[in-house]
Amino acid sequence: MTRGRKDCQGGNHCEPASRAEAFYCCLHHSGMDVKDIAARTGKRAGYLLDMANPDRHDAAVQVDAMVAVMLVTRNFAPLRFLATECSHAAIQLPELDHVDDFDVYRLFTKTVTELGETSALLQESFADRVLTEAEGRKLADEADQLINQALEYKAAVLKRAGIVETGTVATMRFRA
Repeated sequence: MTRGRKDCQGGNHCEPASRAEAFYCCLHHSGMDVKDIAARTGKRAGYLLDMANPDRHDAAVQVDAMVAVMLVTRNFAPLRFLATECSHAAIQLPELDHVDDFDVYRLFTKTVTELGETSALLQESFADRVLTEAEGRKLADEADQLINQALEYKAAVLKRAGIVETGTVATMRFRA
């Protein structure tokens, strides 16, 4: 389900039910004008609008256009939708310019703090031996924060050790 632009940008993100809805969110909820997006991607605005129209079953979302629009808008709703559709997770990798020993230590302690907050929320949620939908969503959000914090720590370790040179740690590997 797509929401209004203000809701989506305000933290009440769209929950697309189709690729076209995910692309619609990307195209219309990025805060950029469609004509500007079209000019920056080299695609026609009408072409992008057709792909983003959930009622147009004859206009499938093309991968090259989708990737170009996501990179220009920095709205990755289609990528998250596709990952979910394939039973995977899409996580934005952290970008780090410079990392020293203190940064690694600081990010490790932030990760441990995030784990402690998750643990406290879990304990609070199960205090009455019932896990409500709201508590489940809150725990899932907290887990996302923990995962992202752990990735930032991992990126700092790899960068500090000289294993990666770039700002974005593109060598993340996850165990299946």
